[in-house]
Amino acid sequence: MRADRIVVTWSGVPEFGTTNSSTLQTVLHSNSRIDFIYSTVALQFALVGVAEGNDEGPINILDLSADLPATLQAGASVRFC
Repeated sequence: MRADRIVVTWSGVPEFGTTNSSTLQTVLHSNSRIDFIYSTVALQFALVGVAEGNDEGPINILDLSADLPATLQAGASVRFC
């Protein structure tokens, strides 16, 4: 345990309606940095990011075939596979 961060771990969490499971961590640092660490991800769809919640703020749909870098609004980002 460290005083400068909080680590949240999801271990072997199943995706609804499938037999897929994922293991990942989110680290919240005291300096406001957030790390997303992926060990095993077996998802059909995912939304990763930080947003206001309650359907607030924009959700940016990413197109990885488009020219990068992209200009996005602050909010969550999603990429459909």
